Amino acid sequence: TGASASVSLTVTEAAAADGYTAGISAGTASVNVGDTVYFGIDVLYTGTDSIAKFAAGKVVLNFDSTYLTFAESASTLNNAEVNVSGNTLTLVDHGEDQSFANGVYRLAFAAIKDGATSVTMTSAAFTDKVGAETSDLKPATLASASAAIAIQKQRFQIDLPAGDMFKDDNLAIYGEDYILEIADDGKYYTYESITVTMN
Repeated sequence: TGASASVSLTVTEAAAADGYTAGISAGTASVNVGDTVYFGIDVLYTGTDSIAKFAAGKVVLNFDSTYLTFAESASTLNNAEVNVSGNTLTLVDHGEDQSFANGVYRLAFAAIKDGATSVTMTSAAFTDKVGAETSDLKPATLASASAAIAIQKQRFQIDLPAGDMFKDDNLAIYGEDYILEIADDGKYYTYESITVTMN
């Protein structure tokens, strides 16, 4: 007679691969032309090692220069070098260690045209090796790789004359007609001139 044997098979979930994850987010969903909009770059490390920083990194972003202009002086770069070529922005960081505690970079853009647009992270790579070379950088997983923003036409606050003569519509939109409407209160008004202040 032949011998029989049994085999026990245990299936377990594969552990997440060690490595960096990077993402981008917009500080607000909507701004007006002329405003400054901020985008945050966050970096995390997932793995068995307890890593809460990186020593060197490179992040590449795409944006539409029809709608946005990079404002370096208003950005928080933490000593990273920045290069803008056309619609591509590149951050290269070989300085001091960057902590994940409060976000790594905060990029400022001036909104210059109304419409819908976004800033997209196309690649990111990091290492915790001190004195790292470019070849030491390890590609990061991109999470939330794109952040959308709606840019509205510029709006102006209107200060109407005191009293109840006009309906309460004190917001004018750039490029659109602004109409003063007399209040429908049954009163009769006479006037020689009206002064309207617009900021």
